[in-house]
Amino acid sequence: MGFLKTKVLHSARDDSDFNNVIIVYDSLYNRFTEFSGWNADSFAVYNSNLYYGDSVNENVYKAFDSEYDDNDLPYTTEWKTKWINFGDPDLFKEISYLWVEGWINKNTTIDFTVYLDEGGSYTSKTQTISGSGDYVTEIPVSGFGLNSFGLNNFSNVSGDADNLLHFGGYINVEDLFGNKFRNIQLGGVTSGTGQNYRISRIILYVNLLYPAWCQDYDFCWID
Repeated sequence: MGFLKTKVLHSARDDSDFNNVIIVYDSLYNRFTEFSGWNADSFAVYNSNLYYGDSVNENVYKAFDSEYDDNDLPYTTEWKTKWINFGDPDLFKEISYLWVEGWINKNTTIDFTVYLDEGGSYTSKTQTISGSGDYVTEIPVSGFGLNSFGLNNFSNVSGDADNLLHFGGYINVEDLFGNKFRNIQLGGVTSGTGQNYRISRIILYVNLLYPAWCQDYDFCWID
């Protein structure tokens, strides 16, 4: 187990014979994440840097040495929200609009996905957010205020990748119009090197319909 600033790292394995997964808890955000491809057997902190011993060979690696790539190779990041029911788990809903806003660099492409749970049947819609899209401003914004003091970005902190541009726009969810759902989930995937983005605001426009049990009746009385 390793500790670095607000992160607690626990090495584990899936169906492998050696450790190949890191489960990370971040106390700042009170969230868990998973790092795959880290063959860590032990951790140590030296000069405020985190190192780990490889679980396959006798090598020692410095963790978080370059946060925009993996030894000059691309890597994939993925996140998902929890399933959201807007406080009414039994009511069917319909999505009308979805607004997404934040900061992004020109190298970044996000596959932003909306997942609908229709009561055991799932529907999804993915739309690409590009750092070179028309919805992105051309004036780089300072990183001041994007992170708490003393904490690094989740990606590189220098060079072009740190020139974040503001973006904002509606996600095209027309394909989901008329799809009744109980729960909704949002997620994003990026893959490559030199990618950096922050999502600061997501606004969902959702219509509340009727309880799920009403769909089997011609008439429902709802107080």
